Amino acid sequence: MTQSVIRLFDDDAVLPRGGCPAHRRIRARAGGFPSRAPALDTLDTVLDLVEHRGWELDRACEHLPEPHWVHRAAAAYLRSVEPGSRAVPCFWVRQYIPDRGSRARPYELCARGRRYVRPGVRELRVPVPAPVLRTPPDARTAVAAYVLATGREVDRAACDADPQRYLGGVPFPMLGRREPLPRRVRVVEVSCLDSATAVRFDGTPAQAEALFQEVGREGLRSALAGGARVPGADCLDCGARRRCDRLPPAPGLLGADPSPGPHRTWSVSLGQDFRACPARARYRALGVPPAAPAHREDTVRTWLERLHGRLPRRPCEPADLPADPDRRATGHRPTGEEARRTAAMLAAHVPVCPLRGLPSGSHLRLGASLTADDTETGVLVLSRADVLHHHSGSWIHRSISAPEGDPPPQGLPLLSHDPRLALAVLLFASGVLPTGPASAVELEALTPAGAHLLSLDPSSPDVRQEARRVVGALAAPWLGADAFPATPGPACLTCPYARWCPAQRQKPRLEETPRPAGHA
Repeated sequence: MTQSVIRLFDDDAVLPRGGCPAHRRIRARAGGFPSRAPALDTLDTVLDLVEHRGWELDRACEHLPEPHWVHRAAAAYLRSVEPGSRAVPCFWVRQYIPDRGSRARPYELCARGRRYVRPGVRELRVPVPAPVLRTPPDARTAVAAYVLATGREVDRAACDADPQRYLGGVPFPMLGRREPLPRRVRVVEVSCLDSATAVRFDGTPAQAEALFQEVGREGLRSALAGGARVPGADCLDCGARRRCDRLPPAPGLLGADPSPGPHRTWSVSLGQDFRACPARARYRALGVPPAAPAHREDTVRTWLERLHGRLPRRPCEPADLPADPDRRATGHRPTGEEARRTAAMLAAHVPVCPLRGLPSGSHLRLGASLTADDTETGVLVLSRADVLHHHSGSWIHRSISAPEGDPPPQGLPLLSHDPRLALAVLLFASGVLPTGPASAVELEALTPAGAHLLSLDPSSPDVRQEARRVVGALAAPWLGADAFPATPGPACLTCPYARWCPAQRQKPRLEETPRPAGHA
């Protein structure tokens, strides 16, 4: 009997920030698939119906529960496809099957994307839920190009007839015929926002193999080597979730009655989205691409994380601040007044920088992901500390904000004002963060007029009680929801998903928007 396949994808060659090396190894050795945004799976299903079965786009989308966004994304993608390219349903896999009697396990290299051929050419077009960047090929691109250059066609009909068999570790079935290997391979990324494309690789099979040897192979070796267990979003689908000694159990963290539902993730941002508009939370959970310019708070956070990450560690000083923070952090040119306000907020940070007075060698984590498993609801709770540092033997959790209006309130009302702080208090209360005598939950609110540094004691019974009330009130409506309707209102003005929302506009047809200039 053939042993279970070790299956590696191009995604595996690069561990994303916050990814878990142990999960990547466990999943690859079980022959599984890397998780991705559900929105991309839905998009693939719709594009298969259009490209392989000849359906009109309207028909392919009409039975979806949220057809508007996928209609627009699919239309944007289809506008990018070059005339003369033929979409193929079968995917290519580089497969290694050991000799009979060998103890070696079979393994496969795979690449995810949409597949096309022209005479002598194989092309992989990868839909991305963001603007595309024209950057040099990375390890992921190297693996994809190698699979295109050397892989064989999989029997797609056999896979579709019994998908669980091949998700369970059985090697993919290959077509009996052998098609000629290509003379040229291409890897192209396509933005689902505007049809823009970026050619990540275009060359001969020999060049693809050389790139794989140079930058791709080592990434796959790292994937199989594994590493430390890092709690985060990977925990949601991980087979080791219930026995992981690094994922802290926090039963009742969200304050709901014990009623386990489907495994899903929750964060304060998701709860706030649901409160503003249930459809907004649904789009976020699906991974629908947001379309909104960078907020000033994002620019401030980007710069401070960059400054705090310098080695050797040192506090921020006036000379460290950028003259044009928005341009270098986000790539866009703001108005002069906007740039001045951002620069003033960064200057306000200098006197309250958490690295000021921090002893050498102190523990410091920037943009730290914090994860807890609410075992009563089955929900994975995700949080982020802008700065998490050790001071006097205790952890200090600091969040940074750039408020537009009045400064934040002090005392217990601060928890309702910024529920991130309430969740941080509960992470201390549940043991996710060890509580010490000097532990604190801080908010650094930066304004052009100065900084407001506010602090709460996570050990205080009153603080904990109010934190439970705030988090429970934010999470309960989402936990009990079985529908996510759009509710137009003031939140629409700043909604990053407005372009996808059926309450905002009618869906376009393919011919409404011309092909963009500079397409691949």
